[in-house]
Amino acid sequence: MSSNNTPQDHAWDPSTSGSSSHTISVQGVGVGPTSPDSATVFIPLETRADTAAGAFQSVSSVAQQVIPAVREAAPNARISTASIGVNPDVQWLENRSVVVGYLASVTVTATDVPLDAVAAVLSAAISAGGDTARIGGVEYYTASVGDAIITAREMAFAEALARATQLAALAQRKLGAVVSIKEGVEDSAPVPLAREFKSAAVQSADMPVLGGEISHTVSLRVEFALV
Repeated sequence: MSSNNTPQDHAWDPSTSGSSSHTISVQGVGVGPTSPDSATVFIPLETRADTAAGAFQSVSSVAQQVIPAVREAAPNARISTASIGVNPDVQWLENRSVVVGYLASVTVTATDVPLDAVAAVLSAAISAGGDTARIGGVEYYTASVGDAIITAREMAFAEALARATQLAALAQRKLGAVVSIKEGVEDSAPVPLAREFKSAAVQSADMPVLGGEISHTVSLRVEFALV
């Protein structure tokens, strides 16, 4: 009688009855850590004025102050602007929508910021932008993920092999050659802080910056022959 309790990540797939061509499919997962070496800093700017032209001119003036300040704090960073917009500031007054002014915005983005310069970039942006500047977020990443992926892949295959070996023994069979391998790679950033970070602080005279650790996960689905 067949069993319905086979785990989802293990599959024993016999072929035609009486044939020796049986396979077993298992999953292995490995994680390789890396330390980030760079960051992207997002600095939204927003100003308000009575007219659209006034709001646009105001935010442009602030951006012209913030960009040089950020460039001075991180000379080798790549700086760009995005999300440029002008919109009416609408409020509900006396049972109707009333345009009470205009909001202009732009986001200054600094990419490839060294970890030891992130705090200085944040402070420079806020100092130059004043009350119009915001910290939109900091995303950490690393340029060298190759070694971490190799480590994760080796761990994933070792786990898959151990599972397959145990299951083959339980089935009173011997493990044969690998029939197929399917790989999936998942980075825990530039998680964008959507990664797993651990304590590894880069201290500055300004804000302490936590670069932490980025995890790279490799999942392998390995099919072995049973002999």
